[in-house]
Amino acid sequence: MSPSLGRLLCITTAIVGTLGYCPAIAQTGPAPSAGSSEGLEEIVVTARRREEVLQTTPVSVSAVTGATMDRLSLRSIDQVANFIPNIASIPTVGFIGGATTFIRGIGEHDILITEDSPIGQYVDGVYIAGPTSTRFDLVDVERVEVLRGPQGTLFGRNTTGGAINIVTRKPAHDFGIEEKFTYGSYDEIVSRTEVNTGEIGSSGLSGIVAYQHRQRDGYVNNVNQPSDHDPGALDTDALWLKLHGDWDAVAADYSFDYEKIRGQNAYGQISYVSPQVAAYYAQAPQLGGGTLVVDPNRRQNVDLAPVPDARIGMLGHALTLQYDLSSELSLKSITGYRQFWGYSYVPYAPADLVGPTVTGIAPVTPYIGPTGQRLIQYSEELQVLGKTDRWNYVGGLFYFHDRANENETANLTFLLSPTLGFNTGAATIAQQSSTSVAAFGQVSYTPPILDDKFEITGGLRFTRDAKSVIQSQPFTAIETRHFYDLSYAVTLNYHLTDDLMAYFRVSTGYRSGGFNIRAQAGQGYDFAPEDALVYEGGIKSEWFEHRLRANVSAFYTDYSNLQVAQFTGLSGIGSGGAGVKNANADYTGFELELQARPVEAVTIDGSIGYVHPEYRQIFFPNPVTGALQNYAASAHFPYVPEWTNHVGVQYQLPDFGVGKLSLRADYAYQSSKYFFATDLPTQDPFNDAIKAPDQHLLSARITLADVPVWGGRAMLETSLWGENLLNDNYVIQGVDFGPSLGFATKTYGVPRTVGFDIKVKY
Repeated sequence: MSPSLGRLLCITTAIVGTLGYCPAIAQTGPAPSAGSSEGLEEIVVTARRREEVLQTTPVSVSAVTGATMDRLSLRSIDQVANFIPNIASIPTVGFIGGATTFIRGIGEHDILITEDSPIGQYVDGVYIAGPTSTRFDLVDVERVEVLRGPQGTLFGRNTTGGAINIVTRKPAHDFGIEEKFTYGSYDEIVSRTEVNTGEIGSSGLSGIVAYQHRQRDGYVNNVNQPSDHDPGALDTDALWLKLHGDWDAVAADYSFDYEKIRGQNAYGQISYVSPQVAAYYAQAPQLGGGTLVVDPNRRQNVDLAPVPDARIGMLGHALTLQYDLSSELSLKSITGYRQFWGYSYVPYAPADLVGPTVTGIAPVTPYIGPTGQRLIQYSEELQVLGKTDRWNYVGGLFYFHDRANENETANLTFLLSPTLGFNTGAATIAQQSSTSVAAFGQVSYTPPILDDKFEITGGLRFTRDAKSVIQSQPFTAIETRHFYDLSYAVTLNYHLTDDLMAYFRVSTGYRSGGFNIRAQAGQGYDFAPEDALVYEGGIKSEWFEHRLRANVSAFYTDYSNLQVAQFTGLSGIGSGGAGVKNANADYTGFELELQARPVEAVTIDGSIGYVHPEYRQIFFPNPVTGALQNYAASAHFPYVPEWTNHVGVQYQLPDFGVGKLSLRADYAYQSSKYFFATDLPTQDPFNDAIKAPDQHLLSARITLADVPVWGGRAMLETSLWGENLLNDNYVIQGVDFGPSLGFATKTYGVPRTVGFDIKVKY
């Protein structure tokens, strides 16, 4: 038995033993009705492409409801991730419209729009391509579901790490208007207006439209820019529309979303330099230029070259049609179209640096450069959903096509010695098209044994991916590749009682291969598909008349050809160097989620996530011999915290005649994490120095809700809140530019912020 499998069995045994230690508290009385004030809220998810209660769904899935998100002002995926175990998400540094998200240690941190992510993100069933287009404002959401582990059989693009399923809210049955206003630190202003039409006459149609404006000054002061153009500044406008039609056997949902983002990227401050870089830029003041400041600690006032605002645009259309042939058989179509375009600029130093170059004294810079991206995608999914007394099944066909353009350039000074530089540039310019087609099916069967408490589920998905690239920089290439995969999943689940279910699952997932468009000629242009095989066991339970909910899962995942993004600096004057390494690795871990309502006034929720990854093989050149060597024993897993923990407590104060007053506090913890795979001097000499320390985020909120205004025709809710109250200097990204450029940066998250919300609902 491998050590990882042994560890998994130990974790599972310990958890099962812990839950089994308290048989006396198992549910014996009738469950409270839905919406009962005594028990916990019942949550419905669509993790298996049909609506099911979360507690009876035999997969590792967590959900955050739209009501919770609205109450806590969670506006994007990286904020939601703090409440869910074994998911780590941050704003993508270098592209303000992206989120760098890892689930169970698997994710993608490169901003190249031509690379597939192992985490699939969906809005109303439509897959969102491109890692830089996944961090948008969640304007009006019913819930966010996070599915952990490979999604190889049911969800659009086959993925190895997991899926994030965003379900938007359907229009309300009655007419209504809602306005929410927020003001906070750094002159943050958020205004959201929402209108529900209710049913329009007797047409069967209803609609909802929402508009949100959000702006914030930067949280680092650039002395060369006004506050609204400082690093971290944002100015966004988002529009969301949904129409719902219901005509007996036919239902239709159309949604449209649009967001325009303008702002400055977070500040990647130069924190470490090589002796050669330090000596070279120390000459600038003597030559009449500025000063390159190197500081490993957070800086609040900086001198940066002014650059244009980053500009991002996203829009999407989704149409879902469902026709019920009978109460047991339905046909569904999900059609999607999305666009993304963006331009981003990242400076690392002041504009007035000068130095000796091969052409004389001239302006110099460690690195500065714009990135332009554009993506258009189409998708279509056809489903057949059916059920009988003992069978549940879903089958379908999936088609996806996208076209992506990447135009990434850089201007920099390449050092020939401590006293001489060479102004040059590097570029990555490529166009890629991808087409994916798949056929899938999943069947669940409850055999006439064990009092109908046992269910077995099996699923298959065949996928064919085709990718074509036309590249002009850093070298010319025209290439097409095809990838094929057959993924499967088998799940066994058994209800020991009405409120206690155990399940075991074996599943596979796949992530297509692709092209190293940043690589140099001869460095290995193609990389292989990634495959995952996971063994997972779990228990879902409720106790004390639904006052305590405890869900736990443990997993072991075997990855073959794991795609590890690795930036390697510059390999020569005017050339870039980066790429994807294929490695083999094992991941072992668990998730534990608890929710409790010991008394009606108190709600407690907490979670613990743990993931322990180990390489079996990952090859890099030996610094001395240059021969490829397996560094499995010493290599790191970029962006992966071993521990992700959260605890939240809410207390509803006794009624005092004017609304309902509540207090809430949340604490989220992540253990330390590396940002690159190696510490080799020829690869990433600063990797250990830029490692992110443990992260501690504390937030609190006081809310007064359900205050009648305008003679009771509307309800008012107001909150005072604070985030990162410990003012933790947490690091969201570190970049080691390698030995050839000789410097490394760290980017810090948002400091302590405070503010207030006001919401009126009519």
